[in-house]
Amino acid sequence: MQGDIEFRLLGPVELWSGGQRHDVGAARTRCLLAVLLLSPGTVAPAEILIDRLWDTRPPPKAREDLSAYIARLRGSLRRAIGDSAQLAGRPGGYVLDVDPETVDVHRFRRLRRQADALTARGDYEHAASLLREADGLWRGQALAGMGGDWVTRMRDSLEEERRAAIVARVECDLQLGRHAGLVVELGRLLAAYPLDETYVAHQMTALYRSGRPGDALSLYRETRSRLVGELGTEPGPALSELHQRILRGDPQLAVGAPGQGPGRVPGPDTLPPQAVEFVGRREELGLLTGKGGNPPQVRVIEGTPGVGKTALAVHAARIAAGQYPDGVFYLNRTRLASVPRCGGHS
Repeated sequence: MQGDIEFRLLGPVELWSGGQRHDVGAARTRCLLAVLLLSPGTVAPAEILIDRLWDTRPPPKAREDLSAYIARLRGSLRRAIGDSAQLAGRPGGYVLDVDPETVDVHRFRRLRRQADALTARGDYEHAASLLREADGLWRGQALAGMGGDWVTRMRDSLEEERRAAIVARVECDLQLGRHAGLVVELGRLLAAYPLDETYVAHQMTALYRSGRPGDALSLYRETRSRLVGELGTEPGPALSELHQRILRGDPQLAVGAPGQGPGRVPGPDTLPPQAVEFVGRREELGLLTGKGGNPPQVRVIEGTPGVGKTALAVHAARIAAGQYPDGVFYLNRTRLASVPRCGGHS
């Protein structure tokens, strides 16, 4: 990290340096800082900044107002950290040049990538340690204290990244035989997300391995009752299969000594890197991945260059990869399995 400078987005948007928090302005200025920090060193077009600062209701002189906010933010950064962060104008937009390691979001993502690589090699101990470090960067709700359509979408996306990291770390701990400690932690998570089938499955596994198969089966029955009663749907195939395995007393659900837990080593990551920022497209992603009751089908994306066809396909493929842990995924850039006519709007 550059000196002791730290930009924080995983909680209230803040700038810290020298052990002190520095004022970076009111909510709209903090929103501008957040947008720029999510893609450091990349030009953010003025139109995008205007859209994210004012949603779909920009003021009559939006470009002039944007210039004023840029000037305020530049002044705040200069007073706080001097020339350590350069906010400059470029043709058509603005760029904030900072070391990504000074931004908690990018450190979180780096730790997650490193943990994924360790998990693929079967090094669950070190992977779990990195994932705990990553989760320790969170200080509450991401982008706290700000509102707006873009903030809400981005907050949801970041929260989903955190959930995925928590799930990955829980899976490492299960491999390491730490099921007894996980029962308490997963209980807290289920109190907040009672219908999250991944958390339910891991809690059922932890309970079973802790010598509590009856509690594991009771959790399944309770979850199924809530899913049917509240959502009108049965548990998914993975959770239903786990239920049957517990009923059969499947010996492969047992775990060996800590550090020697059975399990499948994940296959190689053959997909292209995911975009730094991906928000929206919920309807299209649901159609593509089969979530929300939509059966997955072979589909084709259409659209003009630059509207985000590849980003959508990669994001959807990474979601689908979690449903097929034994699969190896490839992206064909000339014929994409995705949603028709998604490129018609951004």
